[in-house]
Amino acid sequence: MIRIFNIVMLIVFLLCIGVQYNDPDPLPWMLAYVYATTVTALAIANRYTFMAALGVPGYLTGFAYFMPGWHPNTLLLLLEPKMSSLDVELAREAIGLLICAFWMGVLAIVGLRRNRDSAQRNNQPQAEETSA
Repeated sequence: MIRIFNIVMLIVFLLCIGVQYNDPDPLPWMLAYVYATTVTALAIANRYTFMAALGVPGYLTGFAYFMPGWHPNTLLLLLEPKMSSLDVELAREAIGLLICAFWMGVLAIVGLRRNRDSAQRNNQPQAEETSA
């Protein structure tokens, strides 16, 4: 099931990279989504790395920095059909970083669990064959 979610998120991140071309500052945002895309692609290949765990605080820091001041109408900015103000752009970019942070957290947890399960399997004593 996680493989399906990984594929869906890979497609989402690729689309996010694509829509950055018309952004006034595309490079930093493309790089942010390339990082998430790369970590997700590695997870699809069943190679969960520490890169997911490193991404979480980075993306959360970006979210905190770019999210406009929290007030009751902040989330309504996401419903604006077009970029009518800088706050709308910042809110959308911040939510994108929050999505990346969430997904990196999921991949970090899955990776930790798989590493733990693998270590437990490797530490279990082998059943010895006895001949009578």
